[in-house]
Amino acid sequence: MIFLMVALVVTTVCFSQYTVTKVIGRVTNKTSGEVLRPGSKLRDTDLLGFSKNTDMVRVIVSGKGVYVISPGPHSETQDDLIVDMLKSALKIKSKEGYLSGRSPQDEMIPAVLKTEAAVNESNLFGAENKYIFDQRMYNTSGGNRFFLQAEIAGAKPVIVPLKTVSDTLLIYAADFGNSAATYKLGFYSQDTKKSQLLADLKPQIDTTSEMEAIVKVLVQESDPKDKDQLQRKVYAEVYEALGKPPAVSFNQVYSKVLAESAKEK
Repeated sequence: MIFLMVALVVTTVCFSQYTVTKVIGRVTNKTSGEVLRPGSKLRDTDLLGFSKNTDMVRVIVSGKGVYVISPGPHSETQDDLIVDMLKSALKIKSKEGYLSGRSPQDEMIPAVLKTEAAVNESNLFGAENKYIFDQRMYNTSGGNRFFLQAEIAGAKPVIVPLKTVSDTLLIYAADFGNSAATYKLGFYSQDTKKSQLLADLKPQIDTTSEMEAIVKVLVQESDPKDKDQLQRKVYAEVYEALGKPPAVSFNQVYSKVLAESAKEK
């Protein structure tokens, strides 16, 4: 996945504690020996080992927002790792507020699949993904159907019919069978014998429950008194860090994590 950062502000402010939400590449806390993952805790005095210059760590700092950490200009090379003390590493503040007013609620096809380049151009897909559609616009009876079209240079497009249940379209990670292909979502009308392009897709497959891990970190690190505001905050971080998630799937994961967190407290 290409990690996109637009209109970000570089900062040299130091913080006392960071909580990891996302790791790109392989980064080790050499002070503790831990390989970083969502939920890992860091302090300014920790020594980080990056496997390569493009490795990055997204962290949340209570009351200050989300930051991206990568090797700084004065990092050193030790044992094939790029080593930098956290307080000296490059910290770039994630663009806040861009999605703060957005809600994952009520987005339907095709809007739910259209991404914003200023945030992340990828669509996030788990094993099973549910999308609500307007049955008056997309009547799936009588041979009408949604489909994925996979396109590979020099080959004929491959059409993958998609399953629907009532007003819900189901897209599975397995439907994206070729990583070299580009994908489009379309709707075929049996009456007109024509297909309508609904969205270009850039699938980012979540095979390790990364979305749920990010949701857990943000819920644990935030005040859940205003659940709607927290939901928008968590949605924005998932969108920017991984890709735009399906609204239905995101809401299910968020509600599950919130309920589990309430039981633990």
